[in-house]
Amino acid sequence: FAAMSWLGAAEELVLSGAVPGLEESSHYRVRVRLLKPNAEWQQAFVLETVCKKMEKGTDAYFDTLAGWTHGYVNFEMSAPVEVEIARANGAAIRSAAVHPRRKASACTVKDGKVFVTLNKPCQVAVDIDGQMDEQDTGKGYKGPPIHTISLFANPPLLDKPKIGDPGVFAVKPGEKPPSDGAWKTLVFLPGVHDVGLAFRLRANRSYYLPGDAIVYGTFSQSSWTDGQNIRIFGHGTLSGARLKHPEHVRPAIAASEHERYRPIEILGANDVTVEGITIADSATHSLMLVGGYKEGHPNKVSWTKIFTWRANGDG
Repeated sequence: FAAMSWLGAAEELVLSGAVPGLEESSHYRVRVRLLKPNAEWQQAFVLETVCKKMEKGTDAYFDTLAGWTHGYVNFEMSAPVEVEIARANGAAIRSAAVHPRRKASACTVKDGKVFVTLNKPCQVAVDIDGQMDEQDTGKGYKGPPIHTISLFANPPLLDKPKIGDPGVFAVKPGEKPPSDGAWKTLVFLPGVHDVGLAFRLRANRSYYLPGDAIVYGTFSQSSWTDGQNIRIFGHGTLSGARLKHPEHVRPAIAASEHERYRPIEILGANDVTVEGITIADSATHSLMLVGGYKEGHPNKVSWTKIFTWRANGDG
């Protein structure tokens, strides 16, 4: 599994490889390197979430955003880096701006490409050619679809599971993951996975999504007494793109069944951690940790990203 990541000098920069079986963004290409003399450029894999073109009112997608895309990359850094953004078709970029501006120490355009300098971990969006900054894309917008991109420079992720360690169960793409068993950490190996609706989470377990894995479906814990000490982490993506919005499921389902379509739904949550992952194209509410606060048992959500195109997505 050497393709899972590239380790920079002293692990100052960690880039995930391509997601096997998944097409890269059709709009952008990204490279990253340490901000050091003679540092080599490393190719990043740009994932992309798309607002599907649906008939108005179908599946709760906003038809005014049909065809819009958002590209994103996740990497880890513990030293300053430079990021290069180019159009996938080779066309020159004329302007760019980082938001929030204070997070980048530099953003320039040279030879039709964007160069962004990041001194410490942060999450930024980069507006390309003024698509968002130079026009009103709100109500009444009639222009072409917008194609945006974000850079997620995460801090080093601690306690990554190692394949073969005791208590680690590795799931291959196409395999049905076990919902229970003599394991403590479930690892989704590089590639495309589909866990379906409401894959059951268990108390005192961890679920690791590396950056070169995408998991379609939803994670659920519907028992109020079994929602403690759960960790969902990594720099991979949990996607609802293969699911319908619950109000558009046919035959119709009861309102009590809607929670099964939420990417993460944990009842009785305490000591729950969601760290680093990207949640994309949620069918409905994206992240629900439900439960009263217990002193000394907080729930933590950190470095987690949400992109949604549909009603109730919380994106």
